Amino acid sequence: MKNLFHNWFAKSRRIDLRMGGNFNHCSSVCAYQSGILVAWYGGSGECRDDQSVYVVFIDRNRQSTPLRIGDKTGNPILIPYDSDKVVLLWSKFEDSGTMRSIVDRWKFCSLSATFMQYHKGHKTPQLLGTPEQIASSDQHLLARCNPIMYGGKYLLPLYDEVDRQGVIYRGEGLEYKSIGRLGKNMIQPTLWVGKWKDRIHSLSRNFMDKTHRKSHQCYSDDGGETWSSPSSTMIPNRNSSLHVLRWNDYDLILWNNTSFTQRKDITLGILDGMEVSPIAILDDYGAYPSMCIDRNGDLNMSYTSIEKTIVVHTWNYKQFKKVFRRCGHRACVL
Repeated sequence: MKNLFHNWFAKSRRIDLRMGGNFNHCSSVCAYQSGILVAWYGGSGECRDDQSVYVVFIDRNRQSTPLRIGDKTGNPILIPYDSDKVVLLWSKFEDSGTMRSIVDRWKFCSLSATFMQYHKGHKTPQLLGTPEQIASSDQHLLARCNPIMYGGKYLLPLYDEVDRQGVIYRGEGLEYKSIGRLGKNMIQPTLWVGKWKDRIHSLSRNFMDKTHRKSHQCYSDDGGETWSSPSSTMIPNRNSSLHVLRWNDYDLILWNNTSFTQRKDITLGILDGMEVSPIAILDDYGAYPSMCIDRNGDLNMSYTSIEKTIVVHTWNYKQFKKVFRRCGHRACVL
């Protein structure tokens, strides 16, 4: 694994993670104890048998050795649970249907979840108990973006790889059930609750033809069970994942601010309604972003780099305000 620690005590920090081969992709970050857990998958290439989920703990004093979950696993999501445990959810290739290419393995995955924890006396994070199956391969479901807490339960945004729809699960711990679907030719929804506390918003990766180049939005006023008809925004999206997070009265968005299919200019911005103001370009390339707020109140952002490493940025609020004042709406390159 390659580690690039810029200054543990600086106002911002960048770390590069590499494990399991030359291909590392699709990270999820989650607050845990004094730091964060980061999960991703890596291997010799996309959809190879040696592809596995990895999980590492990072704080200002230490970084664990990554835990390897096992062959044919991917698309991990970390879900907070209590002060000592989180839930890890992941997919596994079941190869239970017809596949025209290797990437069609994503269409036939089961989803499993189990508790995990990390203690400083351990070398790696530890899985607890027997995994529970959340969905079977004939449901064609995958995870991507982090869940949100709403009404005392987590809303978990999944997506149907075959029908190209968002699928919303609700629950806690290891018990989740499907409550609603959203969109058409839209996958990998990100959810958030903004100023209007009863309304849940979503933006999705555009999976339409080349004439559609913007992310589509939906909203729900009944806790995620039914959703408005999709409508286009002005946020550029050509088949790329994006992530939204509520932090200190800001709706932050991390996305590829480009009209091209290449995943260029991974950009942090602020949403006002569905109007976006770019703040900073974190990298000239980046894919599959994830964000969380840790227990110190710091913003953690991760994505896949062009070198196929997992990049993790950590900013405190002072650093965020400094960048915001310096760059305004010009999206300066960091």
